Amino acid sequence: MKKILSLLFLFAVTISLRAEEPGDDKRLIFSKPFSQSEGEYVLYGKNSDIYKFIKRLESVKLRNFDESIDLGYAYFIIKEKDKALKEFQSVIDCGESNPKCFNMIGGIYLEKGNNYKAEEYYLKTLEKYPNNLTALYNMARIYYNKGDYDKAKRNIRNILDNDKEYYDAHELLGLIAQKEKKTEEAEKYFRKEIELYSSSPESHRRLADLIAQRKGDINEIIHHYRAALSNSPYDNEVRKLLISAYEKKGGESLDIAKDEKKLLSLKLQNSVLYNYSLTFIRKDSTKEDMEKAIEILKEQLKRYPGYPAANLNIGVLYVRMGDRKKAFDYYLKELDVNINNVSVYYNIGYYFLDELKQAKTRKEAVSNLACAKGMFHRCTIIDPFDKKAAEIEERIDKYLSEI
Repeated sequence: MKKILSLLFLFAVTISLRAEEPGDDKRLIFSKPFSQSEGEYVLYGKNSDIYKFIKRLESVKLRNFDESIDLGYAYFIIKEKDKALKEFQSVIDCGESNPKCFNMIGGIYLEKGNNYKAEEYYLKTLEKYPNNLTALYNMARIYYNKGDYDKAKRNIRNILDNDKEYYDAHELLGLIAQKEKKTEEAEKYFRKEIELYSSSPESHRRLADLIAQRKGDINEIIHHYRAALSNSPYDNEVRKLLISAYEKKGGESLDIAKDEKKLLSLKLQNSVLYNYSLTFIRKDSTKEDMEKAIEILKEQLKRYPGYPAANLNIGVLYVRMGDRKKAFDYYLKELDVNINNVSVYYNIGYYFLDELKQAKTRKEAVSNLACAKGMFHRCTIIDPFDKKAAEIEERIDKYLSEI
């Protein structure tokens, strides 16, 4: 049993949930994260903090600049874009040269499809604040859309001179390199983007395309298409490319391809409450935080049954709160949504490894190890580029041969 206990030590891991990446201009001045304020509004409506905040500021007849900017953000969050535009414009009309106002106006016009007006306001930002990264990046995107790659690259160089880890800049450089037929350079930039922001769906998808074009490692191609889908589960174009890659690989991957075809029927669902739940999930989350996250995730599932990863995250939260049996039930529910969710198999694998603590006989220990091995093997079939799962499976085999 000493070997079994040492195995548990070797396999000890910290289970974490994917958190929303921070972005520029995503915080209200009154301090709450964008996704939290938006989620509160969707969940509680007129009883939410942001709605009460809006009503309080609307009652102020002579708002100062900060109050108007806050109100503009608040309107933007509850999707009152025209009201937001008016509020930000009122600040500028009063002579305040605030880059957040220019950038927010530019962003709203971009959403409306008015690139001309968006460009006007981003350029106004850069006239007064030439190193404003938000304006530089969005102007680079506008130049890219126009086909003016030299100007786009000039803006990106300015961004990276100020912040080498501004990950979206690397993705845009990759897109430009693709347009210029510099495929090796494009691949390098997409890899850099993924290094800085591992959840980037577009860079994973673009990188998989480039590897496929040069007839590279089919396992890596599958890995990157899977990574793209993990953050954009409704992208049927990417899923079809993934299915094609599985079919090309053949063998056990053909069954995975069949399961992926069933997921082509997934319908787009609203993610606001799901993202709201993530604001309560941190390494230092309290029990109350985790219970709140579970409550929100259950509401997400009530409004949008079968929402991808919601059951998985509920399970992980129950593990963190010490209720492994309940967690296991939610892992199984997640498999009803997506039988190819690698994260579920990882967590079930760790569940069986943790069960070793309760094993009283060699037979029980072997059974738990065999079940765990099956889970990690499934991971390597779904994502054959998953070296971690392969290593765990190999180590389990070694212990099975020794006990």
